[in-house]
Amino acid sequence: MEVKSSAGESPQEERTFKIGVKPPCTSFGSAIFRLQIASSGPSEVQRLSGEAVPDKVVDSIRQLSLSHLVPVASKAKILRDAVFSCSAGKSEGYLVLMPLGSMQAEHARD
Repeated sequence: MEVKSSAGESPQEERTFKIGVKPPCTSFGSAIFRLQIASSGPSEVQRLSGEAVPDKVVDSIRQLSLSHLVPVASKAKILRDAVFSCSAGKSEGYLVLMPLGSMQAEHARD
């Protein structure tokens, strides 16, 4: 379901997770999500914009191991935006966690 990062990867590769899509995507699609992440992983997943995605994609996002973002003993929750995209005929898509503040900066130019 997901691609774990390993030593020597670029920052973007460390923020990229492979998500299985069944049935395969019928056309290119992308969606922006906001994730509320606790020490146990994503506790809330909200689609902000873009194409509708299968419920199984949202379920897969909720199961991602993101424990490196919030210390285990912490009760804190952080918000991160992410972009999911998949291509026509592919049975996998990619979720990329965006750097903090990058989505706001992108919308500021509009």
